[in-house]
Amino acid sequence: FMSILNLIRKSAFESNDFQQCINTCHANDLIVLMDDGCYNLSHPLLAKVTCKVNVVAPHANARSMTAKNDEQFISMEQLVKLTFNYKSVVTWQ
Repeated sequence: FMSILNLIRKSAFESNDFQQCINTCHANDLIVLMDDGCYNLSHPLLAKVTCKVNVVAPHANARSMTAKNDEQFISMEQLVKLTFNYKSVVTWQ
């Protein structure tokens, strides 16, 4: 499988994008929660994710969201660097 960087920009409380992303993710993919996607830190679907999850820290902080598990907070600069490490980038919005 190709490794995919998945950018989640919407909350699963308002959209099914996160569910669709989870359905297509593989172990070597990465999900990055950003914008309102940071609200997924408190959504039950987070427990079903089988790949690594990162969170854009300034976006989570602006929404008063904190990581409950092993989610790794990253900066926007780190996100830009990640785009070069994956074969493709999918923005779910």
